[in-house]
Amino acid sequence: SGPLGLIADIVANGYYFSVNSAMIKSQAGQKIIAAIPRERVLTETDGPFIQHNDRPIEPKDIGQVLQYLSTIWNIDVTEAEKLVDSNFSKLIERIR
Repeated sequence: SGPLGLIADIVANGYYFSVNSAMIKSQAGQKIIAAIPRERVLTETDGPFIQHNDRPIEPKDIGQVLQYLSTIWNIDVTEAEKLVDSNFSKLIERIR
């Protein structure tokens, strides 16, 4: 969360952004997600703090985030998943 203007600074400093199911359901979260470059997006559950159907969100629920990303990026959900996986691999490579 935070001002959209910070996104460019955060990207310029090499950071990534995590997206969870609560963000895709709020207008503020959707605006933030839309402003993040695809190559800097990761997914997260933020469980057990976020609820889905009256239960703590679990890793298996991340599919709804991938579906949302595929819609706003206008790509297949499988491609969205591959892109997020690639982002994660690039991040891990940087810290090795």
